[in-house]
Amino acid sequence: MRCPHCGYNSFAHLPRCKKCGGELYEVTAQTCTFEDRSVAKETPTAEACPQEVTFTEAELRAAPEVDVESPSAPASAQVSLARFASALSPDELLLLWGLEDTPATGMGIDSPTVGRSSSMVVRRFIASVVDLAAILGVWLLFYTLTYKLLWGAQPQFFAPLLSNPHVRGGFYLLFVLIALGYFNIFHYATGQTPGKILTHVRVVSVHDEPLSLAQVLLRTCGGFVSALCLGCGYMAIWFSASKRGWNDLLADTEVISSVEPEIED
Repeated sequence: MRCPHCGYNSFAHLPRCKKCGGELYEVTAQTCTFEDRSVAKETPTAEACPQEVTFTEAELRAAPEVDVESPSAPASAQVSLARFASALSPDELLLLWGLEDTPATGMGIDSPTVGRSSSMVVRRFIASVVDLAAILGVWLLFYTLTYKLLWGAQPQFFAPLLSNPHVRGGFYLLFVLIALGYFNIFHYATGQTPGKILTHVRVVSVHDEPLSLAQVLLRTCGGFVSALCLGCGYMAIWFSASKRGWNDLLADTEVISSVEPEIED
């Protein structure tokens, strides 16, 4: 056997070259497989192995199962298994281990990704409740000041609002303007409203770019349309694989977590 390090013709049964002491291994240009000589510490170069190592599903399923921890297992079994596994991609390893029905990036029933997605929907709902309460608070402040200035003599606090349709229409319009300003200003500035800051979520563009003013306006208008359609645009989040409502689909945005997940050791 010819030594790949120095070119010296050595014996095929020897694990190392008699001249340079380098490890002997054979490289086939078509399949890039190693003969069981010893654990190769060097990988073949691009010239020696021009083709990428690939395995078909049939080859993976036909791979022999060897219990390398068994005392009766041959010493070369550990070497062959290590070399075989090192040449596989993550998807091929999953297929070999019988996990082809659960892809690495998929969401199985017991996958923690499902829990994170459900948690994100709950956090968005809580953020919406907090934002609505904040908008109502600002609107109530304006109404209180107006009541003190114009209708302070009336005993009932909401009597002008309930009895006068013009007053009612004006304050409805005021509520819409406060909501528009609230969402547009906060989303355009930081991508987070006070409710989203509290629940650690953020609105971002799906194109990995800063939110544009057009996206912010479209998302806010889409939010009003979703609410006017009996909340169907928001309920779509529960049934969407991407967890995006009508407003996000309209504006090419999505809501993500603003904190990095903790990685368990």
